[in-house]
Amino acid sequence: VYVEANHNRRDIFNYNPDNDHQVLKLSKITQPKFDQCTVENTNSRCQPIPIFLVGMPRSGSTLLEQMLCSHLSVFGGGELNFVEEFGGSMLIGKMSISRGNVKIFREKFMSETAQIAGGCKYIVDKMGLNFRFLPLIIAAFPEAKIIHLKRDPFANCWSLFKTYFAEDGLKFSYDLNDIVSFYNSYNELMNFFESHYSNRIIKVSYEKLVTATEVEISRIFENLNLVANENVLTPN
Repeated sequence: VYVEANHNRRDIFNYNPDNDHQVLKLSKITQPKFDQCTVENTNSRCQPIPIFLVGMPRSGSTLLEQMLCSHLSVFGGGELNFVEEFGGSMLIGKMSISRGNVKIFREKFMSETAQIAGGCKYIVDKMGLNFRFLPLIIAAFPEAKIIHLKRDPFANCWSLFKTYFAEDGLKFSYDLNDIVSFYNSYNELMNFFESHYSNRIIKVSYEKLVTATEVEISRIFENLNLVANENVLTPN
């Protein structure tokens, strides 16, 4: 049943895996350019401070967001499209990668999130595919918190295959070969980013999050300079 349904869904989109893999390649290729455009000495203090949950879809980001935004200082923004909308054109070459354009991206993102965060110190953006834009995010937001949530690859890929997505942004998820190929490319890219930005990325295992919840969530909140309370450990 899953195979037939996913096959039909894939045919609707006429999916070409090369398009996704090209974006992932560009993310690595353009990384040195973004590193040269880091925002420094900005007078515009970022409020709210973004917490970017990045990683594969179906890796536990909804659970972690619920835990985070159970704290009064954290607003759950859900899957925001601001990073790709305001900065994606730099990655694909439609806009030059410059410090000026990175600052413009920063200001647009801040303006949008400030309107929805209700005065909270932090706002969570759980758009997992933002891992493609990590060099831009790191260049634009020196103060941002970045959490890479990773799940067992077999469980993650199977969960993608058996889940129906109403939106059309996960076109790779309707064929097991496409899913595995995308996962491997994601994993390779994140290994590269984690080695390059080791001091900026908080690595979280989904399996540890659900089996050693108190330890993991306390570690995460320590990185946010917040104290986890009982509400965080038992989110609604």
